[in-house]
Amino acid sequence: MKRNHVIALLAVIVAFAVFLPLYYLFSYGKNDALEQTIDEGNGTTGGTYNAPLSYGGNYLESLAFGVIGIIAVFGVTYLLLLAVRRRKRRGDE
Repeated sequence: MKRNHVIALLAVIVAFAVFLPLYYLFSYGKNDALEQTIDEGNGTTGGTYNAPLSYGGNYLESLAFGVIGIIAVFGVTYLLLLAVRRRKRRGDE
């Protein structure tokens, strides 16, 4: 892995950590449109899907889950691009 890839990954993580408090300032605890419709009873009645893990109830939990997600997406994308590059080098297009 090249150094500029690591620097870009760290920059994204730092930006996420810096801007995450804005989520708590403006959006945390408010329902989005779908949740509001379900709460008002205009949607289908019955059970709704509950995620197996929470997305974090405070800054540190949200930061941890966010960083894990960023690293996972970066890793999968990096490995896929690496496989594509190796395949093109072989000429197996």
